Amino acid sequence: MSRKRILLITAGASLFIILLAAYLFIKPSRQVSINFDRDNLSATISRRSGKSIDKVADINNSSTLRLADGNYTIKTFSKNNVIKENTTNFTVKDKDTTVNIRTEYSQAFITSEVNKYRKNIESVLFAKYPTLKTGYIFRQETLSGKNAEWYAAAYQEKAQAKNSGDSYIVIMKKNGNSWNIKNRPQIVNTIHNTSNIPENVLEDANKLTYF
Repeated sequence: MSRKRILLITAGASLFIILLAAYLFIKPSRQVSINFDRDNLSATISRRSGKSIDKVADINNSSTLRLADGNYTIKTFSKNNVIKENTTNFTVKDKDTTVNIRTEYSQAFITSEVNKYRKNIESVLFAKYPTLKTGYIFRQETLSGKNAEWYAAAYQEKAQAKNSGDSYIVIMKKNGNSWNIKNRPQIVNTIHNTSNIPENVLEDANKLTYF
């Protein structure tokens, strides 16, 4: 075998090894868009592999970054504990992807924020539906929306003979410093029996009867 042929074979083998190493160790990355449902949120993204969890990146607000194929966890939080800490798992595989993160306000924030407007809320609510104050028991309340502008409360009928009492939900929206009633109190709120109320607000409101 000639020296020239040996060199060509050696060069070809070396190139093959280099390409194989690149394929095995230099993994392709995908564009991943992380979208939060509200502003002023931060998150830590970690990659999960078996029992191993390795931090990949920290982000503030909605962001776009490149990640290799794999399984990931994004842990979302906010300053002053405005939202409940949220953990979402997602997978990156073969293509670009979008991850939408939906958060909920913390109970501490809800209580603090509602207390600022409670007199106004109850004044408007009981003026239109006085029986809520006399014939029902207040159970739970929540806030929704990007700026905590949606309020929902659950009231349960006072128990009577053979009737434990159904729960009714009322939804209000903040306009400046005042609150307007957006639905009549009803057991379940859907896009079919309400109008001009976002679906995610309805979902949060309906959770109030899960007690």
